[in-house]
Amino acid sequence: MEEIKTEHLQCIKEDNSEEESEKQWKRSKIVFDHFYEYLKNKGLQESTAGKRTEMAV
Repeated sequence: MEEIKTEHLQCIKEDNSEEESEKQWKRSKIVFDHFYEYLKNKGLQESTAGKRTEMAV
């Protein structure tokens, strides 16, 4: 999995367009992927880790 970088945490959304939302999601998805893996490594079941990640998203 790719390492989290500062650019993954920056907001690039300038308007409410679908294109800008897609760009933001692609950039920040890695943060949520790491969060999901962290929860699984702490012993949470995949379904629970997935639900908690979705809540964070």
